[in-house]
Amino acid sequence: MKRLLLPLLLSQFICLPALANQNNTVRCLDKEPGTWFSHTDGKDYYVLAEGELDRDRDIKEKVRTMEILVCTSHVRNLDYLFYGAENYQGKLYLTNYWDTSNVTSMVMMFDSVQSRSGLSLDLRGWDTSKVTNMARLFAGIRRLHLRGIEHWDVSNVVNMSGMFEYSNITGNFRHWDTSKVEDMSKMFSGNRAILNGGSPISGLEHFNTANVTDMSYMFFSAGHVDINISRWDTSNVKDMSYMFALTEKFNSNIGGWDTSKVTNMRSLFMSTDAFDADISEWDTSKVTTMQAMFHNAKRFNTDLTEWDVSKVTNHESFAGYNNTFDPNNWPVFSN
Repeated sequence: MKRLLLPLLLSQFICLPALANQNNTVRCLDKEPGTWFSHTDGKDYYVLAEGELDRDRDIKEKVRTMEILVCTSHVRNLDYLFYGAENYQGKLYLTNYWDTSNVTSMVMMFDSVQSRSGLSLDLRGWDTSKVTNMARLFAGIRRLHLRGIEHWDVSNVVNMSGMFEYSNITGNFRHWDTSKVEDMSKMFSGNRAILNGGSPISGLEHFNTANVTDMSYMFFSAGHVDINISRWDTSNVKDMSYMFALTEKFNSNIGGWDTSKVTNMRSLFMSTDAFDADISEWDTSKVTTMQAMFHNAKRFNTDLTEWDVSKVTNHESFAGYNNTFDPNNWPVFSN
């Protein structure tokens, strides 16, 4: 690993702004992992091997701190790479030029990155066509500015759980192919931009949710979320717990949703300020818990007396602290 110290020249970083203005992915599939090469941009790059980030702490730390420039063409796993890291001198933008064409997993890659000035990335050049897991990819970043992800190929992603949880992501997602996604739990939970009335996320109405089984906490505490997702296919969803809890503006007409496989509706609309859509036609025949489902819901008062709640075993505080929901409109619980 002594060779790693040789190319660490200050001259590598003198022209970084010029590099930032280019949009060229650095590729090295024809290069031997563990070697160095000079790129056409005049910089020296180290060729990362698959698994090297897990095997070699020294290499991983140099990558995390952007002490060296690397080519990632051989890498398949980028999990946890920058988890909790600092955006050292703003150098994380150098990941803009990484070759991610063989990457299959990005779990928590940028989760909780710390930066006073925020994390600003232009990832339009990233090839995400092989990625299957993006769980918590950009979670917990207070100042997050992303460009280029609106046209990402996410057609093979199965897990988007917590992908933007407690971040301030905005943008248009209408072009995302989410047809293989099974887990969207916590995806936009606690979204700060929405919470603070920032630029909205849009295009979610175009999500293909046919294979999603978990939507729990998806918009939990995303205060100002105001989206029309009435046409979502929820026919395979089993868990909707806390999905819209603590939202202030959500009132989409979701009465047509297929809830025939849902078993958990705990706190689904807890502390919602605006929701009063007619969901009287929902199929609740498999639901086992409705605990706090409408707890402190400010406006809801739909007649749900026709709901099949024969399998519900927990309905504690179903509409607790709710002065709007007439008990005569509650489902007729037998357990």
